[in-house]
Amino acid sequence: MRRPNITMQSAAIIILQAIISRGDCDVEIIETTESAIIKKLCLLVHSERLELQNKLLHLLHSVISNSALSMSRQPSRNYGGTAQFSGDRPSDRPIEDDAPPFPSSAVNPLLIQCLIDGISVLSNRPILQHWLDFVLMTIPQFPHILTSAISPLNVCICRQLRLALDDGQRILAVPKGSYSDMQSTIDDASFVMLLNGLERLVLLNLNEAETNFSDIENSPNDKLQDSTGLLSIVSNVFLQDSQNQTSDTYLTVCFLK
Repeated sequence: MRRPNITMQSAAIIILQAIISRGDCDVEIIETTESAIIKKLCLLVHSERLELQNKLLHLLHSVISNSALSMSRQPSRNYGGTAQFSGDRPSDRPIEDDAPPFPSSAVNPLLIQCLIDGISVLSNRPILQHWLDFVLMTIPQFPHILTSAISPLNVCICRQLRLALDDGQRILAVPKGSYSDMQSTIDDASFVMLLNGLERLVLLNLNEAETNFSDIENSPNDKLQDSTGLLSIVSNVFLQDSQNQTSDTYLTVCFLK
């Protein structure tokens, strides 16, 4: 990629950034732009081109933010569970109560794989911090869109740390009298970045699991509240036995007196 071509593409990204940041684009345009950005990032990662990745990541963050805002403003859908329809047309039907808060197609199919490639490809290590910053800034801001990316990214970072540890053990296993040059696939700065990223992602995953667990606890459980259940029968049996034992003991004491 020649320098004039890079300059032109950089200027185009800046113009797109200004347009997307205004928030006046349609949903179809946002989806098309998001798909094009992700494909371009994958191409740059696998072609070992680092010049435009940082600007494209900033543009992708703006696109995801605009996409989330557009979905929340759609008047034709109600994701809260209450039916909304004008009644002028007979084809208007209310949406079911169990509809998800956001459509399942909100996540681009290539986005998670693009993030994994951007973190795991060795030629991308000079800008690893940019990719981790994008992940750690975007997922907490839009959890309804990128929650499904937490577990794959955790596995990816753990794999990279495992490879780094194996590489370090390989270097330490060299005999002391050997002076041959050893090449490492990771440096100390990248290792610390991966550790910090893993810590943040694990905390996000735990927060998500805690939220789901609290939702399950707050939901009514008819099986445990039913007095005819197995647990209630067993508890009633124990209660009756304890009452019988108490009455027998009282009668015995009275007889001895």
